Amino acid sequence: MKDDIRAYLDDILRSGRAIKAFVAGRTFDDYSSDELLRSGVERKLEIIGESLNRIKRESCLIQDEHEARVCFSCEVSMG
Repeated sequence: MKDDIRAYLDDILRSGRAIKAFVAGRTFDDYSSDELLRSGVERKLEIIGESLNRIKRESCLIQDEHEARVCFSCEVSMG
């Protein structure tokens, strides 16, 4: 697997863990009323989305959506 893709996957993992830590012990009302918490969660979701887009662009040159998923899945499973 390309080093760039590994870095993007690491970004996704770290962002997901951060979101989990941010919301631990919080209710939806806490989330709704805390602008700082919402901003942190939303920023991490943006990072996840951007990382996924970059992986999609860099993992395959195939334009077809289905073939791109197959190509990426093969690349991940083969390491």
